[in-house]
Amino acid sequence: MRAFSFKYVALFFLMHGAMAGAATPPCPPSMLETPTLSRESPLWKFSAKTDERALESVAVFLGPQSELGALVPDSTKKVKNQELVSWNIQPAANETLWLGCAYVGTTAMFIQPIANTATRCVVTYALIQKTGRRLRVESVACN
Repeated sequence: MRAFSFKYVALFFLMHGAMAGAATPPCPPSMLETPTLSRESPLWKFSAKTDERALESVAVFLGPQSELGALVPDSTKKVKNQELVSWNIQPAANETLWLGCAYVGTTAMFIQPIANTATRCVVTYALIQKTGRRLRVESVACN
């Protein structure tokens, strides 16, 4: 089982700051993760190192924080070397929508509630020119 340290989240926002005036700040470009054990083995010693995980994808989720369900995007469009993925969002009064930031090689995510005033979220991915596969997240905006 892997876990990550929230002190690095605080460090990220101290170093980079939040975007002024944005409805929802962008995802951190990476996270530092340190694996931990949920139970030990009597026959083995545990060894782990902290590793940086790059941002891989972004999605919109619905539900209580403990039971997030990913919403299907309303639109996915490839234009030149970019892919634009968008969600038109209109949560009910008792619903919370979350922006989820997923990272390479881990199930750990950063999540954040999306502002109640936001009506649309758009994620822009850079694409590999020859294959059209996603290379990286270029931008995230919920407004």
